[in-house]
Amino acid sequence: MEVINPKPYQPRSLLSLKKCTSSYDKKRTRYMSRVKDLAVLPDSLFLGPHETHLQFFVWKEMLQSIKAVPESLTLKNPAESYLKVSPGGARIRQADRMSGLYKDFNPGTVSVENFQTGQHYWEVEVDKKPDWTVGIKMGAEKPTTKSGESEILLHLKHNKGYVLSCDGKDTPLSTRDKPQKIGLYLDCERKQVSFYNADNMSRLIQINYSSKQPCCLSLVPGLYLNGLNSDPLTVCSYEFNSGRQ
Repeated sequence: MEVINPKPYQPRSLLSLKKCTSSYDKKRTRYMSRVKDLAVLPDSLFLGPHETHLQFFVWKEMLQSIKAVPESLTLKNPAESYLKVSPGGARIRQADRMSGLYKDFNPGTVSVENFQTGQHYWEVEVDKKPDWTVGIKMGAEKPTTKSGESEILLHLKHNKGYVLSCDGKDTPLSTRDKPQKIGLYLDCERKQVSFYNADNMSRLIQINYSSKQPCCLSLVPGLYLNGLNSDPLTVCSYEFNSGRQ
């Protein structure tokens, strides 16, 4: 008599599981990526000021009642008779003039603070001024009236539009924006300076620099223009307005 060994009993659920596992292994092998040594650059998704100052921008967006307070950065008083720096050191404007002498004289000043590491962001209120300069100065402790290799400056020139000055060269910028606040982002680690329309946080221009010297904020209130450009430039900070007087 021939004895036939019966096959071990396997529940249907177990058989189905084996089939599913086998099918999954085949599909996984079919779609497995063959890309090797794939690397993501650390700065490939760098978001500029939104990455290093995200909390500020979220906070600024959430608060419906904020006001600019001139206290976050101190401007040097250059002891220049044609310039007026506010007592708090956050506003600068052209002094009132009784005559048309030196009408093209356009002095400026720099911040007391210097920066050589980290990332820094400021907003400067330009409002509707027809002529002004905002930027970064490298390695010099004294204010200057002329652009040079140690400066990266954004100008609004009267009747000429926006101009970027770097390495002593002027480059016109084509933009339809007319921001009332200029955002300036200094990244000392990547050696980058970026200018933003702080009203909507659109970037106007970004440029790299190679200087190893400390950087400071540079402001020039612009030509006097017979009193048409006498409003100040203001370095802004923010506080919550709780309604208290």
